[in-house]
Amino acid sequence: METETPNGDANEETKPNVPVAFDAQQQINAMLKDICEGRKPQDNGTDKASDLALDQLHYKDFPTLRQAVTKLAIKSHDKKLGVFIRACITAMVGTLNLYLDSELSYSWHEASLVVSKTQGQGSNHACNI
Repeated sequence: METETPNGDANEETKPNVPVAFDAQQQINAMLKDICEGRKPQDNGTDKASDLALDQLHYKDFPTLRQAVTKLAIKSHDKKLGVFIRACITAMVGTLNLYLDSELSYSWHEASLVVSKTQGQGSNHACNI
């Protein structure tokens, strides 16, 4: 319900929220545009110990990570696993694919942030991928 201020405008605090799906779609479109224009996603959060450790990964680790992507991709189709677990595995595969793509050169954190945003989540969710 909107209330009118003395000047006749609707009170900003009482306006209904924009539907989450629409907001998420706008974020995804903005991120895709940034990626197409060569800009990397930004996250102003602080780095955690796990982020710092993952940022130390070296190109020599890539073959092992590519093997992990292959195994995870197969596992993500396992109908015996719950939907939530399969969604988590899919997010991991997406993050690894972005991280391992030499044309993009995303850091581990940037890759997980992109996947998180495509799922309509934020940087806190990116830390859980």
